[in-house]
Amino acid sequence: MKYLKQDKFGSISGIIQNIHPARWLVLGILFITVLYPLLHLVDRSTIVEAKRSLSNYAHFWDWNSPYLGALWGSVWISLASVFFAGLIGVGLAFLFERVDLPAKSFLSAVATLPIVLPPLVGVVAFVFLLGESGIIPRFLQYIFELSTPPFYLEGLSAIIFVHAYSFYVYFFLFTRAAFQRMDGAAIEAAQSLGASYPIVLGRVIFPQLRTAISSAAILVFMISMASFSAPFLFGGDYRVLTVEIYNSKLQGDMPMAM
Repeated sequence: MKYLKQDKFGSISGIIQNIHPARWLVLGILFITVLYPLLHLVDRSTIVEAKRSLSNYAHFWDWNSPYLGALWGSVWISLASVFFAGLIGVGLAFLFERVDLPAKSFLSAVATLPIVLPPLVGVVAFVFLLGESGIIPRFLQYIFELSTPPFYLEGLSAIIFVHAYSFYVYFFLFTRAAFQRMDGAAIEAAQSLGASYPIVLGRVIFPQLRTAISSAAILVFMISMASFSAPFLFGGDYRVLTVEIYNSKLQGDMPMAM
């Protein structure tokens, strides 16, 4: 048993000694930028009136708590954003890779523009264009001599609309890259065996896109959960977690915000 323990600790020390210095640097950066901030947040969140307490966590997970409702609101928005962004992004990728379009390179550059714009810039642009006092609703109101704008972005649908426009580009880029790496021989073999195009699409093409679509869906879900500008400017009374964190910070309740 003694020799086994020595071998065990000896192998561990040998592994540690064989780690390249660059890996230690990466681990140090991850600790400083990821692990330490998380530990600091957990530490600050348990301080209530200069004492250690888990009351904030109990209040958050209370069934009647507004924070729990905000969490479900964020999850619902993120799922809807993934669905609609996926429809747009995967559809565009399929169109660009399977259809011979004129000026394809120019249109592809235009389709990737949302990834270049900062999120706040895109949201403010939608406010000025399609908000309650936006250019397009007010222009239509003036042209048709209406008492109120015929439409404008507001509430849950506005958040999902802005997210779908801002985040479809991830599905577009990931899926298009998967299309370009796709094995065309499998598609030709399926067609030569008499398979219809829906069967080829469902059994040959889609399985090769599954990894790319799943990766884009996870990324979009995480970004949507962390989105603040669209819910803050368009959400109104709809509660989301990021806005509740901001409100707790404004009210001076930093432990609850953390």
